[in-house]
Amino acid sequence: MDGPSVLTVSDEDAIANVAALIDGVAERGDEVIVERDDRPTAVIIPFAAYQEATELRRRNELRRGEALTRVRAVRGRGRGRHQDLTAEKADALTFRAVHEVMDDLARERVVRFERDRRS
Repeated sequence: MDGPSVLTVSDEDAIANVAALIDGVAERGDEVIVERDDRPTAVIIPFAAYQEATELRRRNELRRGEALTRVRAVRGRGRGRHQDLTAEKADALTFRAVHEVMDDLARERVVRFERDRRS
């Protein structure tokens, strides 16, 4: 029996061969990229892979939420201690802190940014 494959098919071919494609996904773990007008538009993957991707997305959303909560707490403490700061300066410092936190998270591979995927 062959191992899993990554197949690319047109939307018309996917419709015409949906049963065979689903069999390959279910039996071998194939991944099927469906294209419309020569552009990828959908993917058929094993359900376990979908569940894993969903769980990773949920974890990343939780981590982003936790990071945002920490940033807001720092912002609140900073404003309380530095009431002489203008709103613009406080926002600029917050912006800088957020970017530092996000860069740290990217270095720790907690989040991944589009800018990092290009390099």
